[in-house]
Amino acid sequence: MRRLLCLSACVIAITALLGACSTGTSRLHTDYGTSYRQVLVNQVLDPDASTRLEPVYGMNGIAAENVIDKYYKGFEEKNTTAPTFTVPIGRITAAGQY
Repeated sequence: MRRLLCLSACVIAITALLGACSTGTSRLHTDYGTSYRQVLVNQVLDPDASTRLEPVYGMNGIAAENVIDKYYKGFEEKNTTAPTFTVPIGRITAAGQY
């Protein structure tokens, strides 16, 4: 009788412990990526812009051409070398000479 009582208590304890390890969705899993999607949607100025085929007005041609030229020049490879610094190592005299 005592053995049966101990065995049923162990079964109940194991069932309760394993029930705590359920695989249901947590609050973290349901909200995962929500802030990323919200920021992405908030960055779109006009969501219906792809449905309209009219040209965009408001910037004159010369200014637009300058912007495009600066954009393309930003991708050109520059042959500049990094600045080099020399650190003198040796004995310094009282006059500050090597």
